[in-house]
Amino acid sequence: MSTSSQIFREEALNHYKKRRDKVTLPHFRALPTALLIWTLFGIAAVVGCVAWNDEIPIYATAPGVVLDKHSLGAANQPGAQAALFFSADQLPQLRVGQQALVHIGASKEELASKVIKVEPAVVSPSVIHQRYGFMAQIVTQPSIVVLIQIDRIPASTFGGSVLVANVKTGSQRILSMLPGLGSLMRG
Repeated sequence: MSTSSQIFREEALNHYKKRRDKVTLPHFRALPTALLIWTLFGIAAVVGCVAWNDEIPIYATAPGVVLDKHSLGAANQPGAQAALFFSADQLPQLRVGQQALVHIGASKEELASKVIKVEPAVVSPSVIHQRYGFMAQIVTQPSIVVLIQIDRIPASTFGGSVLVANVKTGSQRILSMLPGLGSLMRG
């Protein structure tokens, strides 16, 4: 029996020693890859800043009717007035002077208008039907009546037309809409 038997071949041991003595430098990525990564990082930072600072409008939507010249409150005004019927819980959000976007009937055209009066009392659907002749099936709950002025349409042509209006009631930061961040931004 031999006392000095080696498990590895001499050639394998020499190769291992050479690799161990060799200095290995870290491998850096190519310049175009690094530029791409920094560009993507910059774009993400710009999008984050925009999302932090930008706000989107919040709208309250309600059905309504264009008032004719003989309706309550529509006399002696240029253009047309419309009555909007908001749910009672939206009263704190509604103020005179707010901007509104109006769609008359099935029209896709948006008409700009402005809130000119907010009734302080809640009105029942039957009173709305008596005052404005509005279809009872559209307003089924007690509502707040809001009058808006629409300057670009004549009341004589569109009087009695059904409309839908979006009244701008405020704005909200984009980041506050993300799950988890919304509660942090409000607090």
